[in-house]
Amino acid sequence: MLDSIIEATTMRWTNDSRQTRSVGVLLAVWIVGSVVLGFVLEIIFGYILPPSEAKGAAQLLGILLAGGLILLSPLYKRWKDKQRKRVQQLWEQKTPETAAEALSLIGRRDTQVRSTAMAVVAEVCRSAPGKIVKQSTDDAAQIVDQPVPHLTDSDRDTRIHAAVALKFFTRDYPDTVIEHTDTMREVLNGADSPVQISVALAVGNFVAAHPDHGEKFDDQIVQLLSDEDPEVRSAACIALGHFPPDQASEQLQEMTDDSSPLVARSASAALSMLQGDSEPANQIFEGITGVQRRSPTEFVDDSPDRDFNDVAGMDSLKNRLREQIIEPFHGSDVYEKYGVASDSGILFYGPPGTGKRTSQPVSQANSAAIISASMLAVSKAGGSGKVLTT
Repeated sequence: MLDSIIEATTMRWTNDSRQTRSVGVLLAVWIVGSVVLGFVLEIIFGYILPPSEAKGAAQLLGILLAGGLILLSPLYKRWKDKQRKRVQQLWEQKTPETAAEALSLIGRRDTQVRSTAMAVVAEVCRSAPGKIVKQSTDDAAQIVDQPVPHLTDSDRDTRIHAAVALKFFTRDYPDTVIEHTDTMREVLNGADSPVQISVALAVGNFVAAHPDHGEKFDDQIVQLLSDEDPEVRSAACIALGHFPPDQASEQLQEMTDDSSPLVARSASAALSMLQGDSEPANQIFEGITGVQRRSPTEFVDDSPDRDFNDVAGMDSLKNRLREQIIEPFHGSDVYEKYGVASDSGILFYGPPGTGKRTSQPVSQANSAAIISASMLAVSKAGGSGKVLTT
């Protein structure tokens, strides 16, 4: 307990020191900014004012402008934090209404806001893009115009989510991408597998509705058939299943001998699509594009009916759990006085039989959830179990 209190006090001293340094940095920025702005303004004012007046006016205005920028920076940070909080709320809800609102945020410069907003749109599109169209003031074509530029976004997550949204929009609204075929071809020529997979499937959806546009994508789709990633090759096969048979049959027949079972099955399914049977392709479609979702409670064990008296030995570990989790969690006056909070979590990892279940009495004492490590990655190094606080 004493170690935790000392650590908390040290953290307070560190925070005070950081605040002092922050004030010093702001002051230095103000001085440097005033000098730089004053120099620039002096040159500008030199054309309209006498030299003596230009210098004084420039220095004064430079000081004011630099100070104004520094004062505005906390307001900008607060505005950015507000946007991040709002977009996180949209992600937690993920309804057609929140997706329509998220569309207005995908153009933000803040990568976190932009990526999360795009994720909301992509997730809702999985069920039915039409629900977003119904809630939006824009039509389907105007909505598609917003994620398409982000297929080449500097942030990879944003690119992936944009591609997923496009894939489902082309399924239900294929006409909306007629103006974006050049961007789609550019993305297919890239090297980002998740984006290529979704866009290849989007191309298939588009060509299914507009067979006369298939030639536009011939080179790109055929090139994907030799990609190193089998999932990319598989998506290319499914896309070819929407092309006119005279364009796709020969390539698909060759792909049935691919070394990857997934690609071979996809090629066979695509050949069935050419004959009017889309069921095999629908099954594979989920395999290469769907995300295997698990319930958050799937890995959570029930709170056990036991306490530390039922655990033999490991006194040091039990004391550590009491000090870092149980006592702060119960609001001990000493911990509250020195601002010491519990760790956000403790991860036990290691081979079976090394005492990871020692954590269960913590769940009993705090009504906390225990995540089953048997369902997650565990250390393969052997030896004893280890504890990592977070």
